[in-house]
Amino acid sequence: MAAGVEQMILEAVKSGRAILGAERTLKELKKGNVEKVVVAINYPEEEKERIKYYAELAGVELVVYEEDNKELGALCQKPFPVSVLGIKKK
Repeated sequence: MAAGVEQMILEAVKSGRAILGAERTLKELKKGNVEKVVVAINYPEEEKERIKYYAELAGVELVVYEEDNKELGALCQKPFPVSVLGIKKK
């Protein structure tokens, strides 16, 4: 599963469809512009529940990335941790 998730993330970053950060992802999720949400495994549970709630309302899949936010940031080719990543609809 992890390889598929990583490939999906890489494609989103490469194509410019990646939304980095919880607040930006939530904003776009509420607008209906997101097709999938990825959260790092070490993202706080309370915050994860908030994102999960809005994802469910929007009918969007929430994927828990099996690595921490530093690894997710590195995968996104960013020099900082990324805890939440949204993928914009095509």
